[in-house]
Amino acid sequence: MKRNPMNTSVPDNTPVVVCFSTVEENTSDLEQSHEAVTLMTNAALQAAKNIHCEGLLKNCNRIYVPEGMWAYKDPARLIAEKIGADNATSVFAKIGITQQTLMSEACQRIQQGLDDIVLVCGGEAKFRNLQAIIQGVAVEDSQQADDLVADVVISPEEELWLPEETAAGFGMPVTYYAAMESAYRASRNADINSHRDYLAELYASFTRVAAGNPQAWSRKVLRPEEIRNPDDKNPMLAFPYTKRHNSSWNVNQACAIFFTSIKKAKEWGIDESHFIYPYVATENNAMLAVAARPQIHRSVGAELAAKAALEHSGLNANDIDIIDLYSCFPFAVEVYADAFGFTDIQSFTCTGGMPFAGGPLNNYALQAACRVFELLQKKQGSIGLTSSVSGLMTKQAFGLWSQTPPEIPFDFIDVTAQVRALEKPLPVVGAYSGEAEIVGYTVSYEKNCPQRLIAICNINGGRRTVCYSEDSTLMATAQNEECCGKTVTVEAGIIRAIKGAR
Repeated sequence: MKRNPMNTSVPDNTPVVVCFSTVEENTSDLEQSHEAVTLMTNAALQAAKNIHCEGLLKNCNRIYVPEGMWAYKDPARLIAEKIGADNATSVFAKIGITQQTLMSEACQRIQQGLDDIVLVCGGEAKFRNLQAIIQGVAVEDSQQADDLVADVVISPEEELWLPEETAAGFGMPVTYYAAMESAYRASRNADINSHRDYLAELYASFTRVAAGNPQAWSRKVLRPEEIRNPDDKNPMLAFPYTKRHNSSWNVNQACAIFFTSIKKAKEWGIDESHFIYPYVATENNAMLAVAARPQIHRSVGAELAAKAALEHSGLNANDIDIIDLYSCFPFAVEVYADAFGFTDIQSFTCTGGMPFAGGPLNNYALQAACRVFELLQKKQGSIGLTSSVSGLMTKQAFGLWSQTPPEIPFDFIDVTAQVRALEKPLPVVGAYSGEAEIVGYTVSYEKNCPQRLIAICNINGGRRTVCYSEDSTLMATAQNEECCGKTVTVEAGIIRAIKGAR
């Protein structure tokens, strides 16, 4: 159901995005390469310049920045100083807070009259740092006092992993996501090879989108086999994920998004043709460790957040024209597509995804939002979807946007309480001995060589355990036969046998 573009009864306090910009420096010339906070600042300056409203800069009330891989204590304060926003409140969102949360809170504060102009920035300069190491040249970032703290610090409440998971060999996110991928594959009754083919085609389609995105870090179109099959340039990291299934964070990318109210935008003389209206923002913050999740092949939080977004906005999934599903790993894309009922893999991203468009650690969702906004302005009357993930598919968040004014006022909907009521953590037992049923697993790799089979298993009494094996025969079996649903014999957390294996 499309919205009526002639709706004119929009309240003055309606939040709108009035300008945005992205910055990319894909150069190995360190004299032409800047630190992350400079990239963010340049994006903010360019955003205001794009609409000929530089006054937004010094009058900004609040600046949000999500934590990155840099060492700034209060990056928003550095940006405020550079753009002349002397009275801006600096907000630092720690890793574990979704990037959608920052945009959602900006919209809420505008709507509630708490702020007039809010800037959300993010960025990384990992490629600059990588080039400095390769070239043997020292580069420096802006320094701040060790005891400096942002005016507001937003931190997650809980840890994201269990010691039992770590003891079994789970570590980098790729191992967790690969294990969840196996559970997803089994839930679809897909065999290992056909599912690997599907993942390869899915991400090959992303490269085709990236090729048409001027802001994409890599615009090279890849064949499915170049993604599926490991080699020296594309090593297997955690079966079935190769490097090209993983986010690419060695990028120099940043963005800036300015929010204000319709009333303030008009006072500033900003033309309505620039307005991007938020329809709704939804999120789940119920945090469960992966091994403790009753169903690791799905995301109840994503399903409820997607349902809430569609119900509030009065839209159907097929009304959404411009989509970007968070793509740190294929599993995230799949469960988000399922949450909305999307089936056309050609439409799952409008950027090219994190492995190809670029995945600055804690900023991709903001970069993607800018691409969604850009495409909304080119396609009048369309609806755009932004999405965000935090941690190990731990938190989920969505936003719906359009250039068409909303018929229903913007709302932020938190489905955390609903998710907590539906998903109760299973107790996880360490160093278990006995029989167990595999519900998800992976084989971790190092230097393209298999290192360890890691499995999340059901055990009697409605409990879970996490176990492992470094036996080469068992690791080979796990990659050639579907092991989800199979029984394993475990001694003190070590898998000794897989029953029914050929």
